[in-house]
Order: sequence, then structure tokens, then C-alpha cells
Amino acid sequence: MSFFESDREVVITQPIPKNVAPSAVLAALHDHDRMLKLSPLVYKSESIPTSDPEVSSIAATKTATNDGPEMTLWYKVWEKVPWIGSISFTASFLNTEHGVKSTVQAPLGFRMSVVWMVIDDGPAGKSKILKEVCHLYANLLLMPFIASTFETTHRTMQDELFRQLSSGE
Repeated sequence: MSFFESDREVVITQPIPKNVAPSAVLAALHDHDRMLKLSPLVYKSESIPTSDPEVSSIAATKTATNDGPEMTLWYKVWEKVPWIGSISFTASFLNTEHGVKSTVQAPLGFRMSVVWMVIDDGPAGKSKILKEVCHLYANLLLMPFIASTFETTHRTMQDELFRQLSSGE
């Protein structure tokens, strides 16, 4: 990391509503198209093969997980970001036993590694929570905007996911 780069961890945790089965949340996390569409910033996404040159170069240097690229699904994503406009980036998704890992390589050197998990809330394990742990890496001057946008967007995504699952969507 250079002098002008910054990193930040953002953790977003919400209890899973009583009328939503934790298995339904896990299934939704494994539905990458659905997860991408939950973001109010995303207006287009498409899967891309691991043979794509852009994916191959990222996979060769990928350090967010030690999992093989053959298990990772890749997407080209387009977002409309406030004050910046339209951007596109590459995102990867890797399903795990308790959720999904995702990484993003975006313009201006922005990188992100996110883990979404369905986990027990407390020692008794009678209730479950959705926990999202994100590591953001960006230009020092852009970090406050990026972190704030990320947190607002991802809280909205979690709320919308629970709304959809509560209504049977």
C-alpha cells in the first residue's frame, strides 16, 4: 500500500427477521445475480468467463482468498455512483458454507473484499444474524466518500433482501 492509499474495515450486522429462514438468506447469498440487483447503484451486470483476459490477470494476482479461480464466478458490473457517474468494474463471488466472499477491482485503484455470513447470534445459537465484513482499499482522499457510500448502499441491500424474503420474493 502506498502513502496515498488508505484501508478501512466496515462491519454491518443485522438480525435475521423471525419470519425469514436462515437457509433462505444463505440461498439468496449464493444467488449472485440477485445480490448484484439488490444494490441501488447497479444498473447492469453480466457474468464473464474465467478465460476473459481481464479476469485472468486479476485471478493471477488475487490475494483476497486462497480459493482456486475455477470455483470463483466473475461478473462485469456497471454502477451509477453519485457525483461520479457511471463506472464499470470486475467482481468475483465465491460461495462458502456460511455465505459468500466477494472481491471488487474498480477504477482509481479501488479494491474491496467482502464476506457475507449467516451466523449464530450469541452462545445459545437460537437466533441468527447476517454479518457483512468488508475491507476497503482506496485513495486516501476518496476513502471517506467510498466508505460512506458503501455503508449506506449495503445497509439498503440488507434491508431489501430481508424485505424480499419476508414477502416470499
